[in-house]
Amino acid sequence: MKVFIVDDEPATIEIICTYLNEFFPTIELLGFAHSVKDSVASISSLKPDLVLLDIELTDGTGFDVVKSFESPFFRVIFITAFDQFAVQAFRFSAVDYILKPINPIEFRDAVSKARKDIGDKGNQLELMTLLHNISSNSKLEKRIVLRTSDDIHLINTSEVVRIESDGAYSHFLLQSGKRVTVSQNIKHFEEALLNLGFFRCHQSHIVNVTYINRYHKSEGGMLILKDGSTVPVSFRKKDSLFKLFEQYGIG
Repeated sequence: MKVFIVDDEPATIEIICTYLNEFFPTIELLGFAHSVKDSVASISSLKPDLVLLDIELTDGTGFDVVKSFESPFFRVIFITAFDQFAVQAFRFSAVDYILKPINPIEFRDAVSKARKDIGDKGNQLELMTLLHNISSNSKLEKRIVLRTSDDIHLINTSEVVRIESDGAYSHFLLQSGKRVTVSQNIKHFEEALLNLGFFRCHQSHIVNVTYINRYHKSEGGMLILKDGSTVPVSFRKKDSLFKLFEQYGIG
């Protein structure tokens, strides 16, 4: 596997090189760049399999680098200081990222995954979804990539009625009646969805607030959704739920 590094901090590049040598001695390091302009030129000519890409560069962002390629042929691992918006976008699009300061184990795992996924046809879809979500200001226009054992689903978050936990799996119930099951637990999606009109009303359930019809007090508390389905509400979530009703004008 051929790797190219894009980062404007020499200390970070040095750390990445150290970890590459330690964990992946057979990987070919093609070089590095500090700016969007130099990165695009080098990536175009060197044709790396994997780009380790910082978000904040001297003349723009790592997103600008990806946008410069109509059909990105390389996998990307973004490297960034903690930014909730960016992390949310990465989770939605299933694009890998590493937070600064770089943890060696997280680095090893991310590069190992990328190495295994070289040639995966879903790579372009994930990157294009990321760019869409980064550029979209509307909560309703966000898209999420869901990988199942057989397919890669690209879904508008506005189509998701609710998410149901099943141990290490999560079931996405869509407006169309379709059910998509992914091998990630519900916690993986919670933080990314909460700022987009979703509410975790129970340990095993996240609901899209726009699909809530009413709250039923019996049986410990239950949400009745517009599709007729019911979702339990845990006791400790009731106060937050009623505040949410006030915010969204739900009677």
